[in-house]
Amino acid sequence: MIYKISGNQRLIWKFYKTDDNKWRWYCHEKNGYLISQSDNAYNSQLLCIKNAKKQGYSDESVLPLFLHISYIQEKGWKWYQYYDCGYIVKQASVFFPTYQACIIDAEQECIGILVQLSEKT
Repeated sequence: MIYKISGNQRLIWKFYKTDDNKWRWYCHEKNGYLISQSDNAYNSQLLCIKNAKKQGYSDESVLPLFLHISYIQEKGWKWYQYYDCGYIVKQASVFFPTYQACIIDAEQECIGILVQLSEKT
């Protein structure tokens, strides 16, 4: 079994050989929550890794995180940070009265935002 722990230690990728000599992979968070897994078995480790790369595996990075900001009528603005599969990693604990207030909170609280968010145009 090969373990690949992402740079920020949140995701763990595992590549393993089955009893019938095929390769499979899966990815989970440190807490054990399964994020993604192979839907096929592969004859070689290289083919297995190639498939995992299509799902976000990299020698240097984690699955990409996305930021979604939405408006809920009569409540306000709220942000969510999630993986492509839809699993929410982090979200605002409150609703914000303005879009800008929501953006400011997201910039402070979200994991790995590398660029500054700007006002909606």
